[in-house]
Amino acid sequence: NRIENLCNRKKNVMKKLDNIKTDHENRIKALKEVQMESANKAYLIEINLECVEEAITTIQNLVANRLSWEEIDELVQEGKESNHQAALAIKKINLQNNGMTMSLKDHYDEEGVAVDVDIDLAMGAYSNAKRYFDEVKHSAVKEHKTIQSSAIALKNAEKKTQATIKDINIVASIKKARKMLWFEKFLWFISSEGYIVIGGRDAMQNEILVKKYLKKNDAYVHADIHGATSIIVKNKSTDLLPPKTMMEAGCFALCHSSAWNSKIVTSAYCSC
Repeated sequence: NRIENLCNRKKNVMKKLDNIKTDHENRIKALKEVQMESANKAYLIEINLECVEEAITTIQNLVANRLSWEEIDELVQEGKESNHQAALAIKKINLQNNGMTMSLKDHYDEEGVAVDVDIDLAMGAYSNAKRYFDEVKHSAVKEHKTIQSSAIALKNAEKKTQATIKDINIVASIKKARKMLWFEKFLWFISSEGYIVIGGRDAMQNEILVKKYLKKNDAYVHADIHGATSIIVKNKSTDLLPPKTMMEAGCFALCHSSAWNSKIVTSAYCSC
């Protein structure tokens, strides 16, 4: 389980780095798309310059004559029915924002499709084209800054990821190299005086501890309550086990008994 957790942690670290790279690529891609879109709109205004200029002038004159929005829409519709080029190109008028949307097409491209271009009625056709070219420049500058800042952030993220993976690999190699000791499958601790104290996790382990691992000079400790964990203290010599270690073993037995959770006051006994 520990090795599996380390592998999952390693995957998460790599995934985080991949997400940073993907985010960087997406941001650059979005800025490039803005540049291409703005450049195309500026180009479409330029090759339809007369049409755009006429549409702007017409709407400006209608507004200056204080016609209502409904009347302006009606006049535009009449122009469309008369196949007037400027009227046909007007897709939507938004006088509230002093703008309109024109559907412009590259007449030099037979397979080209019309593109919706927002036009500012406060500007002429040239100024509208310039506005889109300025957006291209602004986006290009932003792209350059984003590349620089993202490159630094990505480099730092890569360094951090490599350091984390290195630490994970070291921990994993240590865990693989270290052989698990026989008593580690049980409940256990080392007493303050250096004696190994071992307890069963369930009834089966209790039985295994007593029958297989309880030796002549070891001590058996048990909480004075039914169903408590069997505890053995491994003795390294033929001398009696010190009282401090036995007290710690007794506390260990009580902590892993039903008395602990039930808050029952009881004691532990031992057999040496």
